[in-house]
Amino acid sequence: MPRKSIFGFFSLGLVLAGCAATPEQGNVVGDYLTGRIAARSNNVGVAADAFGGVEDASANSDEILRGAFFFSVASGDIGEAAKLAPKILANDDAEDDDLARLVEAAHALKNKNYTAARAALAANAQVEYFSAAMVILDAWALAGEKGPESALKALAAKDGETFRGFHPLHQAFLFENAGLEDEARTAYQLSLMSYGGVVARDAYGSFLERTGDIEGARDHYELLAQYPGPDRQIAELGLERIEAGKIDESWANVTPQKGAAVALYTFGSAVLQQSIEQREAAEKAGFRVGDANYDM
Repeated sequence: MPRKSIFGFFSLGLVLAGCAATPEQGNVVGDYLTGRIAARSNNVGVAADAFGGVEDASANSDEILRGAFFFSVASGDIGEAAKLAPKILANDDAEDDDLARLVEAAHALKNKNYTAARAALAANAQVEYFSAAMVILDAWALAGEKGPESALKALAAKDGETFRGFHPLHQAFLFENAGLEDEARTAYQLSLMSYGGVVARDAYGSFLERTGDIEGARDHYELLAQYPGPDRQIAELGLERIEAGKIDESWANVTPQKGAAVALYTFGSAVLQQSIEQREAAEKAGFRVGDANYDM
């Protein structure tokens, strides 16, 4: 997958995260979903304005159109990107069609127009990663439209698909929203062994706190404390809350907007990590690996 498409996942997630509850100061996942990813943006806003100005003032060549579209996504201007998405879908080059559909869906989700979001996601994706992301975004749109039970049925119907390892975290959120605590616990535990990433580890600790399993939460955080980076930060904050007798509510009642944002970040992180690992493996094997054609 092109690196710009990876960044598109992150950027769409940033837009949707802005629609969810504002991250609390010192919230590790909030920092992870905003600051760390936004730091990659550099001056993409300037590029978006430049491309957009050219696109508005000239004939719609595909190159200019794609530049205006991508930099609008990368700068987080979902409104402008959504205006350009139909033009991307109408041109002869299908390379960016999946990202365009995700933009339309994200824009609709942001505005709580769940029917429009599902319509944008109805076409078959060209790239398998995008297809998997669309399944989860569609489930969240369905949750907004008909409730968590309908979304859970939709995800269960797709459990035979290649990237079903991304499902457990979202099933956990949806089970909890539906009041099914035991099922949520099982899904959270599965998410720790699949592709839930740092979000799953933080959300599971929060779940244990909220359900009164304080000793379980303590054990979870003490295990995370053995690892560097975000895991240790999650552990330190969790243990501090336990000592202070406080309960984390940041992952209670996950909205469709927040769930979709998590999905986009999770997929973007997984694709980026895979591309890094493949690059390192090629270098170790003696191949000369050049710079990516497009690198933010």
